[in-house]
Amino acid sequence: MPVVTVNLLDTFDQWRLKTNDIGANLGDIANLNTTDKTNIVAALNEVVSGDSDDMENLIDDTTPQLGGDLDLNNQNITGTGNINTTGALVVSGNVTAAEYSGTLNQTVTGVTQSPNDNSLKIATTAYVDAQVATENTLEEMDDTNITSPQTLDVIQWNGTQWVNQSFANAGLLSNVIDDTTPQLGGDLDLNGFQIEGNGNVIINGTIQANNIIGPVSGAVELVTDVSPQLGGNLDLNSQDITGTGNINITGSLTATSIAGTITGTTQTAGDNSNRVATTAYADNAATTAAAGVGSGLVFAIALG
Repeated sequence: MPVVTVNLLDTFDQWRLKTNDIGANLGDIANLNTTDKTNIVAALNEVVSGDSDDMENLIDDTTPQLGGDLDLNNQNITGTGNINTTGALVVSGNVTAAEYSGTLNQTVTGVTQSPNDNSLKIATTAYVDAQVATENTLEEMDDTNITSPQTLDVIQWNGTQWVNQSFANAGLLSNVIDDTTPQLGGDLDLNGFQIEGNGNVIINGTIQANNIIGPVSGAVELVTDVSPQLGGNLDLNSQDITGTGNINITGSLTATSIAGTITGTTQTAGDNSNRVATTAYADNAATTAAAGVGSGLVFAIALG
């Protein structure tokens, strides 16, 4: 209502116009929903504490409703309770909550912040997905220290963090040739391949092979070969062939000298051949010959 200024020097007609304006702005007192309508003061006095048809505070309204937007006028809504809204909650400032409990039963949408916005703002799923997508290298992990990675580098734990190392610095081998004292931790499977090169194979244990091609030097145990065969003449190299058993030869046996006792098969009497005669064969032949000589002597004496 505009302010109406009444001066003591106003004329009666000015007083009348001004009071009419005041009356028009105030309205007709008869329209007040009050019992006492004698004057404005009496009507206002009816709004007292505990009056059933009027309220002095919002707390008196158990189902308050806004007829328009509520202007907080730089004030706060404080207290203990819940805020339940069916529509959207639009906040231009910060939302601070000492504690939140319960479940968001509906989908809550918000503004996706700019990348790398390291703040207390609420992140949307789009923001989270975008940030996770940027963390795509080992260097971004907290327990790694990747420095100028090179091709074929390996990742190795140094007791504190994961670092990149070359094969040599990591104590690994890119080729067996790099190991000057290689050792097998298990059986070596040749997988259809061969071990080739110039050098020697020195083994303290036993060599098991289906076939050995080429000369073999060193101690060789033929006992594992149940049907050994010579591919050429055997050079004893001033050594002996010893042991318990027989030597069966289909061909000829040539020897410069034979030491020791040699046994053989006693041939049939009268076997005039190149076979070796045993002492038994010789004894039998001598006995037979002596018997023939004795008979001849007796016959000679008789004739004589």
